[in-house]
Amino acid sequence: MKIIFINNKRISGKNEENIEKTDSNYYLKFEGEYLNGGKYKKGKEYDYSGKILFEGEYLYNKKNGKGEEYNSEGDLIFKGKYLNGVRWIGKGKEYLFAGKKFEGEYLNGIKKGKVYNSDGKLEFEGEILKDQKWNGKGNEYYNEGKLKYEGEFLKGKK
Repeated sequence: MKIIFINNKRISGKNEENIEKTDSNYYLKFEGEYLNGGKYKKGKEYDYSGKILFEGEYLYNKKNGKGEEYNSEGDLIFKGKYLNGVRWIGKGKEYLFAGKKFEGEYLNGIKKGKVYNSDGKLEFEGEILKDQKWNGKGNEYYNEGKLKYEGEFLKGKK
């Protein structure tokens, strides 16, 4: 269901949980179907400025099925399948802590790809667990791009 506001006055829609209020302005935060109070089937999530954050499928109020996720600048950061709200299968980019960035693939909720530091230099290549720890066979690099370590990692440790 879509809720429409004109000049901050609500003119259609019934679900209060679809909207957010910032100061004196209202904005649409979700457009789609609900079932038993939860997001269901296809829908779209928006930020306060109206930019799309997610477009895809939901089940029991969680991202489930095909979807596309965007950052606050409108850049596509993940396209693939979700399972119970987790990026499950597909390609994507993820912006991590301290300016780091992940680019690669998700398979069964585990990331495999490359991690770049805040300067855009390759830092790690391999598998990354949900808690951002390096795992399995991988390569670690020095800041200048030279190989520092090639081998096995277990939960972030060599």
